[in-house]
Amino acid sequence: MLAAFRSGFARIGAAVLFLHDATDLPIDSTRLCQALQWRVGLYTSVVATLLSWASLRLYAFPRYVVGSALLDTSHLAEIFAQVMGTEALVAAYLTYVGPLVALVGLHYYWFGLLISKATSQLMLRQKVE
Repeated sequence: MLAAFRSGFARIGAAVLFLHDATDLPIDSTRLCQALQWRVGLYTSVVATLLSWASLRLYAFPRYVVGSALLDTSHLAEIFAQVMGTEALVAAYLTYVGPLVALVGLHYYWFGLLISKATSQLMLRQKVE
């Protein structure tokens, strides 16, 4: 966190934490409804999970967070060039922006897993009833 703050990426780190915490709430409610065997709550929380993932992790995260990290940090080039050199800027981008881009790919993969798990669980529940 201190390195991100020193490199000028603290705003991006805070946005990453917020978006991930916001999408974890519906997942936790899904687990709770499963444990309580509350069917209406389970269906509602599954829909909320899929919607929150689609809107926050698949749309807002790449567009606003990763886009901001790639495009709105050009002012750092001047600061790094004067203070530490361009090698430090390249290292900062590889350290902070590279994993964000990889995380976008993982979000799409995990969303596919969420959809397959949700459909298999809902199909299994329909067969039991």
